[in-house]
Amino acid sequence: MTRIIHSCAISFALLSLACASAPTESEVEIPPRMYLAEWNTIGIVTFESPVDVKLAGQATRHFLEMLQAAQPEVRIVELGSADAVLSEVGRDALDFEAVRAMGERYGVTAVFTGFLGLEEARPRIKFGDAPTSVNARMDVAGELAARLTDTGSGALVWSRSTSGLSNVANVGLWGGVPSFGAKTPEEARNGLVEHLVSELRHDFYPTWQ
Repeated sequence: MTRIIHSCAISFALLSLACASAPTESEVEIPPRMYLAEWNTIGIVTFESPVDVKLAGQATRHFLEMLQAAQPEVRIVELGSADAVLSEVGRDALDFEAVRAMGERYGVTAVFTGFLGLEEARPRIKFGDAPTSVNARMDVAGELAARLTDTGSGALVWSRSTSGLSNVANVGLWGGVPSFGAKTPEEARNGLVEHLVSELRHDFYPTWQ
């Protein structure tokens, strides 16, 4: 009887261990909202900006790097600036007919285009409850909009825009204690561009539930 009880105890212990080590619930990968491999080859036109062409080029590079990190199997062709591409296809605006002409000229099945808007740093002053509490800061504001258009039909298949602020300088006085922080305008704008591009990544990465 003792031997039987001992064997049952060992069996129960092994069963409990197996149940404890077995996964109770596994996460399921949800495909990205935009699965770019549906298009054979995608072109990207350097983003436009009426304020800072160099920074728009930087935004384009960050966007391209984000796409390749999210979906490395996707084939993307850099087509160049909007002016150069439009001249090549004989169009004067980035409309759906121009995109269709890009498909014929460059052999791409879809095209990314984008626009970067920036505002000059603007001051803001905030007063606290105490007479000796005040904060003055200057921020640069920006907006990034991107879209993907099918070159076969000229139909818009994806678009997204985002906006944000980046601090250039701030001076504060809280309870009589001063504080100060500053960046160069270039540092602030570069940081803002990286932030804006990162906000567009959600549609291209898978999620888990």
